[in-house]
Amino acid sequence: MPLHARADIVKHLQQLKAYRYSGVILEAAECWLDKEIADLEADLRKAGNAA
Repeated sequence: MPLHARADIVKHLQQLKAYRYSGVILEAAECWLDKEIADLEADLRKAGNAA
């Protein structure tokens, strides 16, 4: 994974986490955000193991 792509994923992940824990989302959206966050973290772990 190119360095700029990894940086973009990390930035997006941080934004999702900030939004997830901001308290301004509906409960139904929390489940979706939790899954999206978990998927991005898994992608980063896979990319780290492949490097």
